[in-house]
Amino acid sequence: MISSLQAQTNWKPKTVRTLLERLTKKEVVGVHKNQRVYTFYPHYSQDECQRAKADSFLKRFYDGTLKSLLVQFIQDEDLSKEDIKELRSILDKKQDKK
Repeated sequence: MISSLQAQTNWKPKTVRTLLERLTKKEVVGVHKNQRVYTFYPHYSQDECQRAKADSFLKRFYDGTLKSLLVQFIQDEDLSKEDIKELRSILDKKQDKK
């Protein structure tokens, strides 16, 4: 993992190790220690991380309400008839679940 991250970021190995140590302390990643080989693994899935990031964004910019965000984008963007039809379909499915 260190060599992969290093190749993508041009970070030195010590920087990558420091990052992984901090993420381990924060319990974002776990580590398997097998003699001199450490294997890191995520505690959270990509979906969980994206959900948390989206929730944080909503709280900071839209008072935590998805409706405010959607209204903003729908009013500001040009939507085709196909886009509107797809959005209606999604909302109808959501309503049917309740």
